[in-house]
Amino acid sequence: MDEREFLKGPLKRFLDDRGPRPSAPMSVNPTDDEGSVGRPGATGRERRRHTRFRVTPMYSQIHVRRDTATVDADGQAIPPGSDEGPPPVLDGHLYDISVGGVRFELDVPLDDGERVTVEIVLPGCQKLIQASGKVVRINDSDDDPGPRRMALRFDRFADEESRQALVRYLGEGWLEQERAA
Repeated sequence: MDEREFLKGPLKRFLDDRGPRPSAPMSVNPTDDEGSVGRPGATGRERRRHTRFRVTPMYSQIHVRRDTATVDADGQAIPPGSDEGPPPVLDGHLYDISVGGVRFELDVPLDDGERVTVEIVLPGCQKLIQASGKVVRINDSDDDPGPRRMALRFDRFADEESRQALVRYLGEGWLEQERAA
């Protein structure tokens, strides 16, 4: 058996083609409330407003800047980059992305509700995606040992070009659409 025979989807395409290539183009409506993919709410109806797309973590990057100061045990602000504070930029990897947000991992867990600014590098995307938002979910350390997985809901993009580049990228078929659980 070929050592890569068990691979599927974007990673297989990436390795076979020596780089990522878009699959079939698809329609991505950034405000589509119908037909989105994800976990249904308590009513059985999908809660997500945007279609999610899986990202191969080792081929993506996210750079996170905290918008709020970290505080020490005495309640004093610790500026990013100081010896006691967090690094000014935290680097991690993506797991999935939509026009409405992103799921990612960092070695340093953020706080639930924390506001951050992100720069996202996607394989094959010609533009750096820049956005800001609020952390809406953090995996429990019991469920997620090691780097902490988190979800960020975008509030705004740095510019219209970032938003349009993401919409275009998702519509070009570079990533697999996430299936409902």
